[in-house]
Amino acid sequence: MHGDAWRWRAVLVNGVGWSITLVSLLFWWLCYAPAPAPAEGPKRNEANRERTYRTKEETEKSKNVTSTVVLTLLLIAVVVPMLQYYGYTAKD
Repeated sequence: MHGDAWRWRAVLVNGVGWSITLVSLLFWWLCYAPAPAPAEGPKRNEANRERTYRTKEETEKSKNVTSTVVLTLLLIAVVVPMLQYYGYTAKD
């Protein structure tokens, strides 16, 4: 190779040119690459139109049960460590 061609080959081989080459390839790909065909969206099934959420009445029914369970677990989480501490520190 002669003259400037040898210099450009040295730049490409040494690594500086690789980053420039990759950037220019990425730029070409973003600007000129053909766009993929648009995908079809989901099909709507008109025959099956059911709700997937609870009504207010259904929510009110289970609200008391849920509150009771949460409060019971909270009470256990507070009382059991207190009893364990008392048992550990109490003198026989």
